[in-house]
Amino acid sequence: MRLIYALPITYLAGLLLVSSPAHSAHSLDDNWEVTGFGTIGFAQTDKYQDRTLRRNVYQDSRKLRDDPFLTDSRFGLQVHGTISDHWEITGQVIARYQIARNPEDYIRFLFMRYRLDNEWQLALGRQPFDLFFLSDHRDVGYSYDWVRPPTELYGFIPYDSFDGIKVTKEWGTFDSAWSWNASIGNIKSKFESGATIEDEQNETTTAKPIYGTEINWQSDTWQIRANMALLKFRQEIDSEENLRQLMESITPFWPDFKRVIGDFVKDTTLRYGAIGASWQDNGWKIQTEFSILDADFVNFNGERAYFHVAHRFQNWLPFVTLGYAHDSNSHKYTPPPQGSGLDTLYEDVQEEVISFRHNQHSVSVGVRWDFARQKALKTQCDRFFFKENSGSLHVRVDEKYRQNETKTWCSISFDWVF
Repeated sequence: MRLIYALPITYLAGLLLVSSPAHSAHSLDDNWEVTGFGTIGFAQTDKYQDRTLRRNVYQDSRKLRDDPFLTDSRFGLQVHGTISDHWEITGQVIARYQIARNPEDYIRFLFMRYRLDNEWQLALGRQPFDLFFLSDHRDVGYSYDWVRPPTELYGFIPYDSFDGIKVTKEWGTFDSAWSWNASIGNIKSKFESGATIEDEQNETTTAKPIYGTEINWQSDTWQIRANMALLKFRQEIDSEENLRQLMESITPFWPDFKRVIGDFVKDTTLRYGAIGASWQDNGWKIQTEFSILDADFVNFNGERAYFHVAHRFQNWLPFVTLGYAHDSNSHKYTPPPQGSGLDTLYEDVQEEVISFRHNQHSVSVGVRWDFARQKALKTQCDRFFFKENSGSLHVRVDEKYRQNETKTWCSISFDWVF
């Protein structure tokens, strides 16, 4: 495994020194707590030469094909400090493979929390963005059953934290606990552009502002969460000037090409809603999530979902998960006139539009073995069914999505917390 974690590890140590009044983690007093987690994973990223398995769009598929440990391996450290009766501070740093340019890209959380009373609190800084059931612990592999969360729902949105303000209210009892929060802030992240592996360009998106709200209810056996979010994106594309020149040269021969360029570089708004539920009793576990998104950008709209069933036999937890993703086919362009010589360009545009549309389903079968305290081994195999004229998180090298496909990848991981 490549030494891709050297820079983040430096910041793990720096976070300890900055956040703690002590000189080492072993001498922290009762007001400070240090916890950590890790995953060493191995995924069949190079099993097929035409398509690549990815965990999310944070990851550059070109790199994953060269190193099967990159997809799921990660290490994290969290420091939590109680400053006074009302003030707390939390910082978390993640060392994982992702498209990142700056040290701050590895800081997942770093926020202050003010507790007004037993019900109301205010948090300021970089903190979890509540889009998913696992938003608070998405990177902590030990906390969930799979090697990686279902990619149909968790893979396509590359945002797990935001910079801003969150207001939270908690009430109820241990048997029936409620919480509600509302957030406002901004997000910036990098992802692999388009859907082709051979294109060396990565893009940056900035969502500013973002608005989110969540309500959560939990009992002894049930947990239900509902989320809504509105994200206003600003596109930051390094090649925008080249696109402008291309538009000026092509538009006289293909008038609708101006709309093509505008659609791919314009700012856009994403409207997102999700609901998730989990039930656990007598060794059984059933968990499901369903999300709807609607965006002004190309074909990025539709539904995502998964349904997960597991049953524990002492230290063993076998499971089956069904995944689903569907986007509409509503975004079309008028083709160029016959004889214009632009048929190849039109085909490339069509393939790029298709790459943003996800129409697929999957079946995952796996088992988790809790062989020691706070340590687990997992293995799972995912069989994906990709529909024709539909892209996917698991991109093709040639960016051609004109036929139905079926692919199977298997993965293993060792997860721990301390």
